[in-house]
Amino acid sequence: DAPWLASSLSDFWGNRWHQMLRYYFQGIGCTFVNATIRPVLRYLALPWHVHQEMLSAARVLAAFIMSGILHEHVAYCVAGTFDGRLLVFFFLQGLAVVFESVMGRKCPFLVANVPMAQRLRRVGTIGFLVLTAPLCIT
Repeated sequence: DAPWLASSLSDFWGNRWHQMLRYYFQGIGCTFVNATIRPVLRYLALPWHVHQEMLSAARVLAAFIMSGILHEHVAYCVAGTFDGRLLVFFFLQGLAVVFESVMGRKCPFLVANVPMAQRLRRVGTIGFLVLTAPLCIT
């Protein structure tokens, strides 16, 4: 899957890294958001596209939070520790994926299919992963 070739965090997490539980996390996140956040958003006087963008962002964050909870659970079962760093790591990844999505819509040149933009996205992706990786290392 060549994770080092990821052109974005969305590409890294969505296509190149550990796909076994991806659909499970997406399903749980979607179910949670649809049951809790969606009813609240219905009562707000938001334009349809804003409503959909908020739901989409909430679903992404919920999926990453579910992944963080699972990783914290495994760490607790294996090492007997729970310090929340894995949960923070996955929450930050989710926030960054949402940020990428928003920036891609607001600044189309960032997602342009030109070599310089691709290189910048790859460097930014790897840089963010390296910057947040210490949260996963004990």
